[in-house]
Amino acid sequence: MTVGLILGLGACALWAVILWASHHDPLAGPWPPAKGNWFTAAWSWGLTILIYVGMFQTWQVPEGEWAWLIWAVALSIGFAGSALQSWGTANLGLNGTSGWDVGVVQTGAYKLSRHPQYVGQAAGFLGFAILLGHLPGWIIAAAALVTLYAAARVEEAALSARHADYDTYRAKAPFLIGRPT
Repeated sequence: MTVGLILGLGACALWAVILWASHHDPLAGPWPPAKGNWFTAAWSWGLTILIYVGMFQTWQVPEGEWAWLIWAVALSIGFAGSALQSWGTANLGLNGTSGWDVGVVQTGAYKLSRHPQYVGQAAGFLGFAILLGHLPGWIIAAAALVTLYAAARVEEAALSARHADYDTYRAKAPFLIGRPT
């Protein structure tokens, strides 16, 4: 097993434990925290960065006559995902994306998806996995995608329990991707 695989899967596993604990009590679980602080921001961003570091540690440069196409597809998907994630971060604000409760944001990217940052991050993981082009990178990406989906579900329950207007918003915006109603 490579160091990258251990880092990436270990960070996903820690996220899974946090999300499992949060699933059982959406109002008092560790994620999303009832009241964010710099500690929650540090561990949430830290674990996410470890997933990327783990993937990077498994990198092998694409070779062969189709390498240019791999680079083009991977970078296109990755940059598009990064743009969507950045747009969602700008709409939610840095505090909101780090765990602070900022209410129900329904503007910008949040009109198109209830979790645009996760959709963008998922595209980034997929683009990176395409660029890596081998099994360890795909394993970490798959684990990260499952973790993002679980995080979105846990956040849905917490937002619904904390904010009366969330269910109205949920009826208007698609969960991850789709056509807004």
